Amino acid sequence: MPPKPARAAHVAVACATAIAAAPAAATEYHVVPLAGVNAQSGGINKDEIVAGAVGFVPALFDHGAITMLGGDSGFATAVNAKGNATGTSYGGGRQHAFLWKNGTPRDIAPMFGATDATQGVAIDKDSGVLCVESAPGGTRSFVFLEGRYTEVKGPPGYGYVTGAAINDAGDVAGNATPPARTAHAFARIGGVSTDLGALGGAKAWSTATAINLAGVVAGDSAKVAGTTADVTAFTWTAGVLKNLGALKPATRSRALAIDWNGRVVGTSYADAGNTQPRAFLHDGTHMIDLNKRLDAASAGWVLETATGIAAGGAITGMGSFGGSRMPYLATPLSR
Repeated sequence: MPPKPARAAHVAVACATAIAAAPAAATEYHVVPLAGVNAQSGGINKDEIVAGAVGFVPALFDHGAITMLGGDSGFATAVNAKGNATGTSYGGGRQHAFLWKNGTPRDIAPMFGATDATQGVAIDKDSGVLCVESAPGGTRSFVFLEGRYTEVKGPPGYGYVTGAAINDAGDVAGNATPPARTAHAFARIGGVSTDLGALGGAKAWSTATAINLAGVVAGDSAKVAGTTADVTAFTWTAGVLKNLGALKPATRSRALAIDWNGRVVGTSYADAGNTQPRAFLHDGTHMIDLNKRLDAASAGWVLETATGIAAGGAITGMGSFGGSRMPYLATPLSR
């Protein structure tokens, strides 16, 4: 439990008595498992339905109910407000993106000539699916919507486009490779692709992993050019790149999702050696170890990653309980 706020103090100012406000209580989270040890979590929608897998078969977790998305092996990465989902299927010896819409699965064939190397990575409100294809000549990305394919292009002259996220306006974020340089995070907003830069300068590596409806992007970047040894989470807002840092005493972090008001979740570490993963929430000012915000009933959980955050603040990811690793849903007790 977090410490109780201190009793308000009375301070005399110019012969008047003012009462200092007590600090707001920190939000606590209650944790429940979504499934057992053979399951994984991905993204989450506004109704706190979580995409993932059970027994390496794509699935949706809905407050205790589990819906299996077909019988082929694979993983569901994202689910939209309508409950439609996307992910990757490995049925028939192929790696194909899929769309689960209105209870029916649909295979998404490649756009650029690959035969068995596409992934469904994100989905928008209209069930447009962002896909990544390992095509001849390099990685390329496209959006599949109502049977139509639209290529996602990086900034002019950039190649190897790897999309990672799409918002409900159809804006895309991911990474692309500038000429003669390492990959950089980019965002395609309003049809215009922009290189977001990197914390370590133009020659350093970066990637975008999430984008919200306001066009705020989250991702990860190397702090030193020529290395990915120390990578930290960042946000990008209207041309400004912000280093989110890491949980102390760690030096590394990864951003995995962002909500409508810019709160970022992901994973950092509990130690200077960056070996003990811990789920974090960045509220725009501070990076918070979610494990330090759990209620008494959630004792015993160690939240290792946070892979999604819902509009109401619920967070999903992977954690361990009693030595067993499983997906969780952490619900804020005050909203």
